Order: sequence, then structure tokens, then C-alpha cells
Amino acid sequence: MNNFNIFISALISVALLTACNNGASNAASSANQESSAPVVNETATPNKVKLSSKDGLININVEGEFVDKSGDAQFLPEGEDPKNVLLLQYDEARDVSISAVESGALKDKADAFFATLKQNIESDKTLKDVQVETINEQRLAYGFSSGEETVVQEYCLTDVASNKHIYTTCAISGQLTVNDLKAILSDVKISTSS
Repeated sequence: MNNFNIFISALISVALLTACNNGASNAASSANQESSAPVVNETATPNKVKLSSKDGLININVEGEFVDKSGDAQFLPEGEDPKNVLLLQYDEARDVSISAVESGALKDKADAFFATLKQNIESDKTLKDVQVETINEQRLAYGFSSGEETVVQEYCLTDVASNKHIYTTCAISGQLTVNDLKAILSDVKISTSS
């Protein structure tokens, strides 16, 4: 992948992170249920749910009372094509939005992509309390707070899946800490072998 494409991909990921602020701070409204909407599968524990992306590739085991917001334009990441948003859920009680977005195919090596993404996040002066952690060769985790009047915390995982596509899953809240959001996204699985 040439430097321009890496830079554009990294900018898209950072834009997704900051754009998701809209969903976390807006009041919840009723969601339009569509046939392609992500599925919420309840398990035996009342507050434990499995959130699945509309394509079934991303699965998140989490506690909460999440409601699908894929049909609600207020919750869509700003500037993102709605067809790239694979999951968009909101838990009103904790003011937490979870989104998952596909950013396209990786054109080069994951380590070069992650190095550029990390550099762009760390050099973004609009972000505060930045934490970036390489989880493994295929996943970069990062959290931060942003905003002036309304401060929100965000924690995201960017994955390069085995199909060489880039997926970013974020949890955003105006009430919870970055560490709380990290705990919410502690069980995210991406499966492309279907």
C-alpha cells in the first residue's frame, strides 16, 4: 500500500472515532428495524447479550440493554457511508454507543498500516489522554477523550481480518471512562471463515 492509501485509511479510522461522538451524546430514539439490521441474541443471563454485525462477521459479547440504531441517522458515524456501518447499537442507561465499520481492503502489510494509524492518533492534538496498544499482529487498540464543551471517551479496536479487510469497532460514552469502554469491548471476535 502506498503512503497515500495508508494515510487515507488511517484518516478514515480516526474520522470514524471522532465522528462516533454524535451517537454517544444524542438522546435515544426509536430504531427502524430493517432486514439487514444487526442481530441481538440474548443469552441465559438477562443483561448478557451477543451483538452481531449485519454480515455476521463481528460478534461482541457484552452486558447491557443495547438497542439497534442502524436506521437512525443521528447515530451514524459522521461522513461514513451507511453501507460500511456493520453494527450500530446504543445502551441508553449507560450512554454507550457501539459501532463496527468496514473500511475496505488492506493493500499492504498490517504492521505498516498500524504504525501509520498509531502515529496519526498520537499526533492528533484534538485528542486527550491517548492510549494506544498493539494487541497482536492483526489488532490495534486505542482510547482517548475528545471534545471541549461535551467530553466523550472512546475506545476502539482496529482489526485486519484474515480476509485482509479493515474493521474498526468502537465504544463511545459521555459518562464512562476509557477503561470502562475497554472492558465493554473485551470480547470482540471477527470471523471471516464462513
